[in-house]
Amino acid sequence: MSINQYQQSMNLKIFLLFAIMTFLAYGISLNNDFAFDDYPTIVNNTKVHEGIKAIPSLFVHPIKHDNKRRIIYRPVTYLTHALEYQLWGLSAPLGHLVNLLLFLTASTLLFLFLHKLFKDYPIYIPIAITLLFIVHPIHTESVANIKGRDDIICMIFELLCLYNALLYIDHKKITSLLISFLCFILAMFAKEMALVVLALLPLSIFFYTTNIKKHIYPTITITGLCLLFTVIYFVSAVLLGNMEAANLYTAETNIIVGSKTLGEQLGTAIYVWGLGLKMHFIPHPLLYYYGFKHIPLYSLASPQALISLLIWLGLGLYALKNLPKKDLVSYGILFYIITYSLFGNIVTPAPIIFAERFLFIPSIGFCIALIGFCYKFVQHSKNKNKKNQFKKFLQNNQRLVIPFMAILALCVFLTAQRSATWKDNFTLFSNDIKYLKKSVKANKDYATTLALKDGIKYQATIIKSAEKAVKIMPSSANYRFLGEIYFNYDNMEGAVKALQKALQINPNNNKANLDLGQVYVVNKDFDTALTYLEKAYQSKYTDPEKYIYLARAHAQKPDRDLVTAMKVLHEGLEKHPNELTILKDMNRIHLLNGNIDAAKKIFDQVKTLDPLDHEIYSDFSRYYNAIGDREKAERYYNQAENLKQKK
Repeated sequence: MSINQYQQSMNLKIFLLFAIMTFLAYGISLNNDFAFDDYPTIVNNTKVHEGIKAIPSLFVHPIKHDNKRRIIYRPVTYLTHALEYQLWGLSAPLGHLVNLLLFLTASTLLFLFLHKLFKDYPIYIPIAITLLFIVHPIHTESVANIKGRDDIICMIFELLCLYNALLYIDHKKITSLLISFLCFILAMFAKEMALVVLALLPLSIFFYTTNIKKHIYPTITITGLCLLFTVIYFVSAVLLGNMEAANLYTAETNIIVGSKTLGEQLGTAIYVWGLGLKMHFIPHPLLYYYGFKHIPLYSLASPQALISLLIWLGLGLYALKNLPKKDLVSYGILFYIITYSLFGNIVTPAPIIFAERFLFIPSIGFCIALIGFCYKFVQHSKNKNKKNQFKKFLQNNQRLVIPFMAILALCVFLTAQRSATWKDNFTLFSNDIKYLKKSVKANKDYATTLALKDGIKYQATIIKSAEKAVKIMPSSANYRFLGEIYFNYDNMEGAVKALQKALQINPNNNKANLDLGQVYVVNKDFDTALTYLEKAYQSKYTDPEKYIYLARAHAQKPDRDLVTAMKVLHEGLEKHPNELTILKDMNRIHLLNGNIDAAKKIFDQVKTLDPLDHEIYSDFSRYYNAIGDREKAERYYNQAENLKQKK
């Protein structure tokens, strides 16, 4: 067998090894449903549901979440979700399969990039780094949660950018330069965090070359092009209003935002840097959320902050001192620092104080540094024959190889176990709440998910979790959430107290006004109900529910004011032309007035928007039953029942 044939055979075996490890660690996620961020990103994202029709607008307009407060411009990532929806609709198993294949692609590209970058090192170094990266449990959020695809796609194009930059350094071909630049653009379009490439490019080129002075102009050229695009990208985002404002970050997601002292802000940020490092060595417990108040505030003088600071200062100094020696550990440390710096809370608070997905790409640096450290203890074979070199390495270094294989096996087990936890919201939240008892969001998520699962069975736990969220953080939003829970369990007295407390803290909490109005409607106190509902109606709050609840109150009060109710609904329909609830409420008023022609027009509109909607048939069934037309009443009733079963 020739050297080329041997190399091809070796490459195929390496790829198969990566594929096997990927599916051993994450294959169980193919049984998973949608979970957590999959819902706003995919399941409830109307833009994604447009399929290929959404493609032009994805590249022109950002996606807006959380009542249009969060602005996300990641067209390449959302393009994959839209194409999936076009091909097979909402399918969690196929979505997970795509994630696994993309992750395998990213891991293979990681090996190819490292094999080229570490050209003076044996091939088992990039193999070991890639294997550790594949199976590390810290990646489960990005791989086992379909939404995490943005991290994977971003990594793919970042690596392609870096790999082609090295090719450009080698041959000075304009093609490699343009491919590298294009891949940087696509990485930015996958996730804006790709801007770390601006620092990774010169770092990697410095490590790759023997004389950086000879390659200074190519380095400036490729880095300068990427920098120019980055400036254009962010200036355009600001001018077009497509930039997510930092003032939307709250203490509930990042406790540093709520801190009033610089010492606490820096102390907590430095502690979180240490937490990230600890999670690489001891990935337990892995959690879907780390916000308020799971991670408390730490002063700069606290032991936790000081230990973290000393560790990172030591690592940083070591990296800067030894990088000129082309030291693997130094490169890995600097890679980690650069890629994690955007989430490090030092310069500016991150959207969330800490998340495992923030470590997805930085963990490459960790794997490089760890394997680089172990490499210092390797006994090298003098055999230059590539066919025997790998075999000799295994024979001479069993004291390193065996523990490494044991670590890989343990990581596969832990990663598969954690991937199974991402099965659905109920499984995920039920597992993680054991470690998130001090978290506001986790308690609220747990309560909401239990209510959807079986509100009667879990009633006591739901109420307890909502009350705990208020105890941890007595904010207007949390009192409003508690009021909603009390309302759902017919505790009107508790609901009134909680909602009034919410409005006392924040009189502009329009959702609390709407909920309190609803409580008073149930209590038949329509005058008080209309007072609160009108407050929300007169506000800048734009959700359709403000029109729906006010119209229903006018329609339900003893002296039914259907004219005002219809007027309010018409105004709501102008703002929300395809809102089904508004249309169905208008239909009910038309039926009450006996205006069957107008009702049938709305019927056709509703069926176009949602062919499986059964409520519209039930409304017509009740109408015909009321006027004595039993035949039509029964026909519409049967159609409604058939649609219920389909839905």
